[in-house]
Amino acid sequence: METQNKMAGLQGSLGVMGVVLMVLAQAAPLTVMAGTGPLMIGLGNGIGVPMTSVVVGCALLLFAFGFVAMSKYIEGSGAFYAYILKGMGPVTGIGGAAVAVVSYTLVLLALEVFLSILVKDAVERWVDVNLHWSIYTSAIILVIGVLGYRNIEASAKVLGVALVAEIAIIIVADIVVVWQHGLAGLDPTPLLPSSFMSGNPGIGILFTVLCFVGFEATVVYREEVKDPNRTIPLATYYSIIIIVVLYCVSFYLTIIGIGVDDVVKQALSNTEYMYIDFVGHYMGKVAQDIANILVITSLFSAALANHNVIARYKYVLGRSSVINPRFSDVHHVHGSPHRASFTQTLTALALVVGSVVFNLDPIKEVYTWGSAAGTLGYMLIITLTALSVILFFRKDSRAVPVWNSKIAPYLSLICLVGFLYLALVNISALTGSQGWNFVNISIVAVVVGTFMIGSTRGLYLKCLSPLRLVQVCERV
Repeated sequence: METQNKMAGLQGSLGVMGVVLMVLAQAAPLTVMAGTGPLMIGLGNGIGVPMTSVVVGCALLLFAFGFVAMSKYIEGSGAFYAYILKGMGPVTGIGGAAVAVVSYTLVLLALEVFLSILVKDAVERWVDVNLHWSIYTSAIILVIGVLGYRNIEASAKVLGVALVAEIAIIIVADIVVVWQHGLAGLDPTPLLPSSFMSGNPGIGILFTVLCFVGFEATVVYREEVKDPNRTIPLATYYSIIIIVVLYCVSFYLTIIGIGVDDVVKQALSNTEYMYIDFVGHYMGKVAQDIANILVITSLFSAALANHNVIARYKYVLGRSSVINPRFSDVHHVHGSPHRASFTQTLTALALVVGSVVFNLDPIKEVYTWGSAAGTLGYMLIITLTALSVILFFRKDSRAVPVWNSKIAPYLSLICLVGFLYLALVNISALTGSQGWNFVNISIVAVVVGTFMIGSTRGLYLKCLSPLRLVQVCERV
C-alpha cells in the first residue's frame, strides 16, 4: 500500500559525516581535478588557482555564518528556496525556487550526458560495441532514478564508497609528488598574490565557484538528519573547509608535479587528459586506469546527489501547494519523496528525447549549454539567499551575534554579487560561444524567464489565493 501521509515528513538518520558525503559527492572532487581544473589553469589565472580556491572558499565561509544562523528558523527541506521566501517574501521565494529546480535539472542533464559519453567511450574500447549516446544516458538516468526513489541512506552508501575511492587517489597522488620532490622542491610561487592576479582571475574565480556547488545539501536534507540544529552547522562548516583544503593542496601539488613553467601549456594542449596523465606519470599505468574509472564514478555520484536535491525541492514545493501537493507524498517503506524523484526521472528522460529529436551534439550543445544555464541560475539563487539572510535578521535579529547576522552576510553578499557579475561578463567561457549571440542571450533569458514565471505564480497566489500563500509561508 502506498502512503500519502504528507505531514509525517521525510525519514532518515543521517549524521554529520553522512551529510558531508552528500555535499562532497555533489562537488565531485576527482571530476573537478580532471575536468574543471585544467580549464581553471588554462583559461583562468594559471598557477594562481590554488589561492583562487582559498579566496572563493573564504567568501562561501562568510556566507555560511549567516546561512547556518538562519537555518535554525527553517523547519523543512526547502534549502535556498526557504531562505529566500522567509527573507524576501513568497513572490521572490517562489521565483527563486523555480530557478533552483530548473538550474539543478539542467546541471543534472549535463552531468548525465557527459557521464554517458565517458561510459560509451569505455565500452567501445573494451568490447567494441557502438551504441548511440542517448541509450547510455537513459540507462544512467534509470539507475539514478531507482536509487533516488529509495531511502536516502541507500544513496549515501553508494556515494560514500565512490567518494572515498576518488578522494583516496587524489591524496595518494599528492603524497607521491611530495615524496618525489621533497619539501625543498615545493616551489612557493603558486601561493603568491602575484600568481593569483596572473592571467584572467575572473574566469578562475568563476570556475572555482562551480567546484563548491553542493553545500546547499546540508539544509536540503534537514528532515532526514539526526539533531538538525547540531548536524547542519557542523556539516556546512566541515564541507566548505574540507573542499578548500583538498582543492588548494591538490591543485598546488598538481602544478608542482607538472611544472610551474609547463602547467598552463599542458592545460591548454591536453585539457581532457592532463590530470589523468599526471596520475599515470607519478603512480603508474594501473593507477591511471583506475583514475579513469573513478572519474566515471565521481560523475555518477554528482548526478545522484543532484537528483536527490531536485526531488527534495519538488517535495517542499508540493507540501506548500505551490505545485501539485502529490509531489509531497512520502513512501511508506523508504521514507523518500518518491513521486518527486520519479517525476524528475521522467523529466530527465524527456530532455534526452528532446535532445535527440533536435539532433543536438551531446557535448558541444547539451552538456555545455546545460551546465552554463545551470551555473548562472545557481549564482543567482545563492546571491538572493545571501540578501535574504540580511533582510531576515534585519527584521528580527533573534539574539544572533552581530557577526552572523550582519557583518559576515554583508561581506558575503558583496563577494557573491561580484561572482554573479563575473558569470555574466564571462558567459562565453561557459558556453564556448563568443559574444552576446543567440546562444548566450537565450541562456540568460532561460534563467530570467524562469524566475519571472515562478514569481508570477507567487503573485497569483498572493492576489487570488491568499490562504494558500499562508500555507506556503508556514510550511518552510
